[in-house]
Parts: sequence; structure tokens; C-alpha cells
Amino acid sequence: MHVVTTRNMRFLLVLFLLIALVISIFIIAYAPHPAESAPAVANPKFNAMWEYSDKYVNDVPGAGRGFTWGPNSLAVLQEDYQEAPGGKRLVQYFDKSRMELSPDGKYVTNGLLTKELVTGQRQDGDNIFTPLSPSDIPVAGDSNANGGNALAPTYASFQNVISFNPGENTAQAQLNQPITLSIDKAGKTLNLNNPPAKVLIGYYEPTLGHNVPTVFQDYQNLMGQVWNGSSYQKGAVYTDNPTANVFGYPVTEAYWIKANVAGTEKDVLVQLFERRVMTYTPTNPEAFRVEMGNIGQHYLQWRYSGGVPLAVWKPTPDQPIHWHWQLSDEFVYPRDVLPNVTVYDIDGEKTSAETVAKLHALSPDIKVICYFDAGVYESYRSDAGRFPASVIGNADVGWDNSYWLDIRQTDILLPIMQDRIQHWCKDKGFDAIEPDETEVWSNDSGFAITKEQNNFYNMKIAEMAHAAGLSVGLKGNTSETGELWQYFDWTLNEQCWEYDECDNLKSSFIDHGKAVFNIEYNVNPLCSTANSWHMNSARRDLNLVNPTSSKYRYSPCVPDTKNSW
Repeated sequence: MHVVTTRNMRFLLVLFLLIALVISIFIIAYAPHPAESAPAVANPKFNAMWEYSDKYVNDVPGAGRGFTWGPNSLAVLQEDYQEAPGGKRLVQYFDKSRMELSPDGKYVTNGLLTKELVTGQRQDGDNIFTPLSPSDIPVAGDSNANGGNALAPTYASFQNVISFNPGENTAQAQLNQPITLSIDKAGKTLNLNNPPAKVLIGYYEPTLGHNVPTVFQDYQNLMGQVWNGSSYQKGAVYTDNPTANVFGYPVTEAYWIKANVAGTEKDVLVQLFERRVMTYTPTNPEAFRVEMGNIGQHYLQWRYSGGVPLAVWKPTPDQPIHWHWQLSDEFVYPRDVLPNVTVYDIDGEKTSAETVAKLHALSPDIKVICYFDAGVYESYRSDAGRFPASVIGNADVGWDNSYWLDIRQTDILLPIMQDRIQHWCKDKGFDAIEPDETEVWSNDSGFAITKEQNNFYNMKIAEMAHAAGLSVGLKGNTSETGELWQYFDWTLNEQCWEYDECDNLKSSFIDHGKAVFNIEYNVNPLCSTANSWHMNSARRDLNLVNPTSSKYRYSPCVPDTKNSW
């Protein structure tokens, strides 16, 4: 168990007694369990379509593939459509697409979202279109809300190369040829003499006249476990007709683009389809090289000028947040409940669902954060047997039975972390996760981990938390906040005042409307500045013991009885 993130070995942590009462966790290997985190689906036909491909991903930890639709319902709406009864049709938005109920209510489609985003023509009937501006949202990589992905092409960038009618911007068949085309944000295309990777064309789709890379062809034809309405069976993940039911026809060629991913510029191969966007990033870990873009989320944001926010907790700096952080002692209800506290950060494995429910019952304002270590191996955890020797590195100095992890091996570690998020956090009713010890690259881990690889791991942890419908905080990584703030909903920092790093937190999280939680162990926080910045700062005991302990210390900059800065 960790309460302090070791940074650059600047200090040795004192040893303390670890009270490790490990709760037995029933690990159901490969067999599905009830999908407690499945989204509320608005219609039985929507539900059947969602369950076909996504029930397995939701039910089985480490399923080995991503969601087709997504684990979160972003919005359920009645949208204008002239031919629908009463001029309205039922739609439901997920990260990866949108489900639409046909006007006669008999079948489900997922919309030609790409066409509307690129042309700016919102379709409100079979022959009715409302003109809007083409979308300026990047088709791949980071959000550009604050200039973080200014280089990447947007949907609007593809206006002059896209096909929606036969004979429009068609290409010649080039089977087995390498892909050399590139496109920039201005929509300018170029043939590259030395493309970033050798990716060959797998097939030619004659309907609109476009070539499709083998990497996307293989992805579309993926076989795996699907739900037939009563049980799992092996089948085509994207149905026996992926073109009609999931992707649509390709409407552009595949283009190499430049895009910022986790704050780092990368070469990404992008292809637009009628219903989806597909990306291939050759420098990503193998399991994440081919991905489906978040076109459902992008379309919702475009259509509703900011969209409907994900249903996760996103604390802001507007008012002080009174919080209690307890790790070295198991949280006991009601012994450790404090007056006026609205946020509890406690160990995810050791805390029961019953305890989380009791905390929530205290007030609708209560939020409970699930703590676990994501960058170190701990021999006393219930899932310790899942970590092969190849990922376990040097000892994390100051912590018994704790060793740094090779976070480059995402194919091994991310499924374990996904299971922790699901079983230790989501299934127990937590609101958020605090993944600790994730700044591995700057420590003596025994592995040649780069800052970029470390940022990628952090980004993937955040993605998994959001996929589970949970808020996620960046723990530590103070010098990387400028690159990572946009992926996290808040941050928890230790000793930024002692090490003169608090400016990083203000310029990243606070200046972008996201809450900062700060603890000091050896010095008092500079409360006048913390309060003026709207940073939740306090002095605590190093071991983060329970409030009844004689070693408990808590001196916040804003008293728990006060709700203004």
C-alpha cells in the first residue's frame, strides 16, 4: 500500500506498519458474470444490438477487444426526423456511434454521422437537411479544446476528398500496394516517399471506389464471443454484415496524418467510413494499434455545441471540497466518518460494497474514491499471482513487498488494471479511481521506460476508468500535468509546496476548471496562495491513519465548516 509517490529518489520514506487485511475476491476466470456496469439501454432493440457485441466485453474482464458501442450511454434523446411518428425519433448516443430507431420502429441503424460531420448538413428527414458548420473536432488524437491537438486534421479537413455518391472522389484499385497518401489540417494531400510504416491495401470497395488497408480489413472481420440472446457463441464480432450494420462503406482513402496523442505528436493512419472512423497508430502497443474513433461523442458535441457530458464526477475548483484520505488503516463505518466531509478516498480492495453504500446514504453529495496501485507490484494483493516475473522490476524503496512494474507491457498489465477497476471499484459502487505510483519512468524501476511510454500508460488507465463510467484522478506525475490534464477529471498531489511544483497544478488542472487535492507531510501548505488559486490543500500525517488514531493529523487551509474560499 502506498501513500507517497516516490519521485526521483529525493527522499526515503519512513517505514510504517502495514495493516493488510486482504479480502477474498472470487475471480471468475473467463466465465461471464452479471453486467452490473452495462449502460441503461433505451429500447429492447437497442439492447439486443448492444448486447450482441458489447455484453461480452462488459461481462468478461480482459476480454481482449474493445467496445463496439461503448459502456456508457451519453444521451437518450428524441430528435427531429420528419418521417418519424410525431416528427421525432428515438436515438441513443454511445462513445463509438449512435443508435437510431427507424421511423416505423422495426429496426435499428447507427446513422451516417461521418457525412453530417464533414459536410455540416444535419439530416432531419429523408430529404430535409439543416445547414451547420462542418465539424472542427480532430478525427484522431487529443481534444483541441485548448490547442492540444492543433495539427490534426478535423472532419472538415476531408471535405474535398470524401465520397458520398458513386463517382465522387473515387480512387483506382491498388491491391497489395503500400499506403503513401497523407492529409493535413488544411485538407492538402500529398504522396509520401517514406510513409511512417508499411501498411498494405487489403481490398477495394467498388460502391464508392476506395481502397481499405489490411489492418482495417482484419479488424472488421474479427471473430469472437458474441451474445445470441440467451448465451455466448463464437461469431463475427461486427455481425455477418459489418458494412451494413457497423462501419458503412469507406468514404475516403486511408491517409497518414499528424496528431497529438497524450501530448505527443504521432503518425496515425486514418480512414473515414460512412458510420465510423478507424485509426492505426504503428507506434502504439500492438493491442491498441487499430482503434475505432469516438465519432458518437464527437457528433454529440458538434450537434449540441458542447454535447451532453459523460455521467462521471468532474469536481471543479469553484468551492472548497472537504475530503478524507485514509489508506494505512482499513476504513471502518461509522468510526471513520467525519462531519462535513463529502469526498472519501479509501482502499478499493479492502473496502466492501456495503461500506461504500453506507457512505453514499449519508448524503447525495458524497463521493467515494477507489484507491489502488497501478505502477507497482504488491505481493500481498489478492491478484498478485497474475503478474509474471517479466513485468516485476526493482524494489520500490521504502515499501516492503512492493516492486516497480514494466508499464510498457500493456498487453499484460492493462487487463489486470481493468479487472481492478471493475471488481475493486465499479462493482462496489465507487464514484472514482485514484491509480497510484504511475510515475515509473523517473524512478529506478529497472526498466528503460520513457516519459512518452509512461504518459501512454496513464492515458490508457484514464480511458478504462471512463469506459467503466468512473471519474479518474491523476496521482502525482506533477511535471507531466501539462501533457495529461485533459485525460483526467482531477488530480491528487503530495508535497507540491515542499518541492515547489504547485504552479504546474494551477496552470494545468485549476486553470482548466478541474479540482486539485494537495497534501503536505513535512511543511505547512502556503494557504493564502492555495486558497487564492482554489486548491484543496491540507497538512496530514504521513501514514494517512484513521481519524480516531493518536497519530492522526489534519489541518486544512479551508476549515471543513466553511464552503467558500
